[in-house]
Amino acid sequence: MTLEEWRKEEGYSYARLASLLGVSEETARRYCLPETDPLSRFPDRQTLRVIHKRTNGQVMPNDFVRLG
Repeated sequence: MTLEEWRKEEGYSYARLASLLGVSEETARRYCLPETDPLSRFPDRQTLRVIHKRTNGQVMPNDFVRLG
């Protein structure tokens, strides 16, 4: 599941997601963009751990990379 899919399913705004992850609203929004978008941002290792924990394992580090 992508972070954007999780965010929408949970009904979180980007501001609420940012607060949950401890990042700026803009950074949270960029984490939710498809990796092909030039504005997308890939979370660092520590943030990937936080995302995994805060989403109860529903968003995994591999979910940020789409092959094919």
